[in-house]
Amino acid sequence: MTDLEKIIIQRACEELVLRAHLYTDRCEHDKIMGLFAPDIVIDHVVVGTMSGTAAVQKYYDAKITTIVGQHNTSNIIIDVIDGDNATGVAYYAFYYAAPGTKIPAPLNGPAVVGYYTDKFKRVNGQWKFAYRKMTNTFQAGPMDNINLIDKKAMKA
Repeated sequence: MTDLEKIIIQRACEELVLRAHLYTDRCEHDKIMGLFAPDIVIDHVVVGTMSGTAAVQKYYDAKITTIVGQHNTSNIIIDVIDGDNATGVAYYAFYYAAPGTKIPAPLNGPAVVGYYTDKFKRVNGQWKFAYRKMTNTFQAGPMDNINLIDKKAMKA
């Protein structure tokens, strides 16, 4: 693998991370679903492990779309394994305001700060998330205080 091929893979995976956070913040759930491999596994701090796009779609369908939320993403490091596989880590600070809050929302600092551990793979020529694990290093309070999903819809 040439240095240029490695850089192209790293950039493609970095863009997945950035788009995932952008689409999440904008509640563009149809777009975020296009970033995942069919056999995606997500270890989420609120809902636990989700396996496959059907489970992940159920999560996004249950998300409350009237919150004000923003991820600030940094320290993205991508390690290329081979031409079809890579791993990575990305830091995040997530700012949150309750459903219905008007913008600009009051700034109280981030609700959580942490990092994602990611695995990427090439699927039909496109880079996709194969695995995401969310780890909150810091929290402003219990995760139950962050109302992101309709819990009844998740159980249905």
